Amino acid sequence: MPPQVLFSKYDVYNVIESQKKRVKEAYLRLPDEEAMDEDAIRRIKAEYMLDVPVLKSDEMYCVESKTKIDVSRNPNRVFFPGTGPVMEDATELTVHIPFEGDPGVFNITPSAYNSRIAQGEVVGKELLLRVVVSDGKYDVQGHIDREVTQINWALTQLREKNAYESQELEGALRQAVATRKRSIESRGNVIGNLRIPLRSSVPSQTPASPAVPHKTVPKPAVSAVPNKSHRWDVFISHASEDKPYVEPLAKALEAGGVNVWYDRTSIGWGDDIRTSIDNGLLNCDYGVVVFSKAFLGKKKWTEYEVSALFGLETVDRKRILPIWHEVTYEDVLKYSPALAQRRAKSSADDSNDDIVNSVLSMLGRPQIATQPQATSASAAVVWPGGKKSVAIAYALYETTGPGAKSVALYVRRSPKGQDRFTFEDAAGEEHEGTRKDIAIKYALADKTLTMSGYQRRNVSGGGEYPEFNL
Repeated sequence: MPPQVLFSKYDVYNVIESQKKRVKEAYLRLPDEEAMDEDAIRRIKAEYMLDVPVLKSDEMYCVESKTKIDVSRNPNRVFFPGTGPVMEDATELTVHIPFEGDPGVFNITPSAYNSRIAQGEVVGKELLLRVVVSDGKYDVQGHIDREVTQINWALTQLREKNAYESQELEGALRQAVATRKRSIESRGNVIGNLRIPLRSSVPSQTPASPAVPHKTVPKPAVSAVPNKSHRWDVFISHASEDKPYVEPLAKALEAGGVNVWYDRTSIGWGDDIRTSIDNGLLNCDYGVVVFSKAFLGKKKWTEYEVSALFGLETVDRKRILPIWHEVTYEDVLKYSPALAQRRAKSSADDSNDDIVNSVLSMLGRPQIATQPQATSASAAVVWPGGKKSVAIAYALYETTGPGAKSVALYVRRSPKGQDRFTFEDAAGEEHEGTRKDIAIKYALADKTLTMSGYQRRNVSGGGEYPEFNL
């Protein structure tokens, strides 16, 4: 996609006027018992304030690729008239700048102007800047610095408008509150002026139908597809080729009490697919995304779903829960560097019960009991190098680049007692202790490895021992 001109689509004052209208509409939808609640009023105001992005410049990185450009119009080159396009090899650098805040703000024009125009592309929670280099003398770093400076200038201008927007939204809300208060008092006066007793409403009773002998009245059919106001705990995004893996996972989640949006059960015959998917995405708490070879092929619906989930995320509210199904870190890195850095479950190392319990934990619900693994050969964890271990909790770590290393941590039950456990550290040394002692050692070892440059690649929680969940 070619770069787009940033900060050019919507005027900031028009945006603020639109937000004032929307905040009043949101307030008017509150029931009477909440309409005079100051906390509810402040919450609505905060929801419609501009969440101006903050660039994480210290986390930016660059991806290099090859391309071709037409140099026939280069003023420093001489070509005969009518020669036509002259294509030469060039290097394209894509600078990825993570940010926190609302991606839509990059479309808003500040009230102040300068002579520079910023161009870029917003993908999820990253701003992409593309630079094509055909001349080794070009100051690429200087170009990137100028672009970032211009973007930060525009964001600063919009940030300063927050004080103005705050006053405008406050005024609109207070006006709506005053009108609502008068309406509530007026209705109270009408009731207070009655000279007859007031009772609570009594449900009307429908006369019973006469009994019909020897006949069974059939129950009305209940639609299997929830209505539009329904909420789901998780939305499963996957490629149709992966149904053999996803179908049992969806059933395991539902058996564990998780409310699942799954296309095969949530899209009814004759339903509009796009509307059904949008309904599921907007009304789910989390999106379980199964990354596979087929998914990484960038299909229409999977791309739409993962982009929507990205757009729904906020700084303090993640939505995407990735599962790697028969793919490697390098496969996911090529698809999305941002998603490759997220901690993921693995279909090879994490059972359906492990995934169900992790989802239940995130939802704040009790975990399900899992089958004991101590005597099961299938429960053996196989790490690179052929090492095997039956563990109640484990984690694999890797470094990247030349000389990459991999290490593992294991927590096992100790044969010396029911509340005794052993911990095998990255050097292969075993430590024995109580549940609390081993949980502390396990967490400290994990922190030491991650601070030393190792990245978690696979991890399994402790099942009935939540203190061993990393």
